[in-house]
Amino acid sequence: MVDDTPEDLQLVSGLFQDRFKVKLATHGEKAIAICQSDAPPDLVLLDVMMPGMDGFEVASRLRQHPASSLTPIIFITALTDETARKCGLGLGAIDYVFKPIDPELLQSRVANLMHFAMQQKQLQRDFDRMTEIALLRAEIERLGGTLPAGLS
Repeated sequence: MVDDTPEDLQLVSGLFQDRFKVKLATHGEKAIAICQSDAPPDLVLLDVMMPGMDGFEVASRLRQHPASSLTPIIFITALTDETARKCGLGLGAIDYVFKPIDPELLQSRVANLMHFAMQQKQLQRDFDRMTEIALLRAEIERLGGTLPAGLS
């Protein structure tokens, strides 16, 4: 969650702290550092209107870096005009939510997105495991051996 308003950080993080590990950032630079760290978030909830670097700039910089280029973003903002919404979605945001937020609706949106993210991670783990098995199979066959039961 990235927002320069402590009350908004507290409100939104309170909605998710029982279900997810929530990291908070009060400015764009910290958000970028978190997203490009060794333990990046699965989702970024991002305010648009912040001093210094606004949320659109944060999103743009996240999209330019390989470590964060695919991180889903939901903008949560009081900026309600269509131009701003199009800009946010054009930067690759998954959703654009207006303040004041509807807590139940935001929880549903985040839960749906996190469910999808977890499915994607499981698919990647399954693919990586299948690739590993295929490489082992090829190496065993190259050496003239046979595969153990369960890997054939």
